[in-house]
Amino acid sequence: MLGVTLGCIGAVLWSRAERVSRLLSAALFAAGVLTLAGLLIPVAMAWAGYCFALVLILSIVRFWPYSIESLRVGIEYAYLMRFQVLSGLTIHR
Repeated sequence: MLGVTLGCIGAVLWSRAERVSRLLSAALFAAGVLTLAGLLIPVAMAWAGYCFALVLILSIVRFWPYSIESLRVGIEYAYLMRFQVLSGLTIHR
């Protein structure tokens, strides 16, 4: 379900995005496709992890001028996602 969702978000973002967001949407789509492919080909899951990292970096660059409120929300989301990120890194190794 995650792979399908990421692929759809990437496709929708591509259709209404500017240049910086096009790279982000391509990375989202690639992460979704590689996540689905990783179910059959384990090596593809490692590449999906790299795409997830790229999406995170591109998102930070894209939305950088944070206000205090959005920074607080970002910290909260990072706190809530810590187990998913750690388990993904564990599976990747």
